[in-house]
Amino acid sequence: MPSAKDREDMLKDQDVIDVEIFEQLVDLGEDDEGFLEDIIQDWINQAKDKFEDMDKLLKEESLLELSRAAHSLKGSSSQLGAQKLKDSCGRLQHYGELWDEDKDELKTKNMTEEEAIKRIKPLLVTAKTEYAEARHWMKTYLGITESDDGSEPDIPKPVDKAEEKAKSVSAPSKIQVTA
Repeated sequence: MPSAKDREDMLKDQDVIDVEIFEQLVDLGEDDEGFLEDIIQDWINQAKDKFEDMDKLLKEESLLELSRAAHSLKGSSSQLGAQKLKDSCGRLQHYGELWDEDKDELKTKNMTEEEAIKRIKPLLVTAKTEYAEARHWMKTYLGITESDDGSEPDIPKPVDKAEEKAKSVSAPSKIQVTA
């Protein structure tokens, strides 16, 4: 388990979790060691189920039901401070209702089902990536290692930004000079 200093450092310099919301949860559970872990595990289980539901509902083109699943995940993600995921789920919810808030603030249907499906597909991928990042951050905060047990096959692995940056900086190539 990370030290208190390591946990404090994790809350700084990151954009995955809303620190204020997450610290409130930490404070709520300070007398119950398993409180935070239980809440996070419940959220992980719910998110996995909701993403499976949304994948299925998208294939079936059941957009209103997809909207309801996205709404549910939006609420639980918000309570944990996973703001990017909350925002993406909000857009998924609206697209499932055939509504684009950028076009119309009055929440009236303003797109076709075909247009909504075109918007939902890439946004669902984005939401899964945001979920993976938030899940990874929370598990790291708790000192739980990510398992690669295949239990979440459609959820992308989180990208370690430092590792990705190191990969992008390539060593200079050797130039061979021949006479």
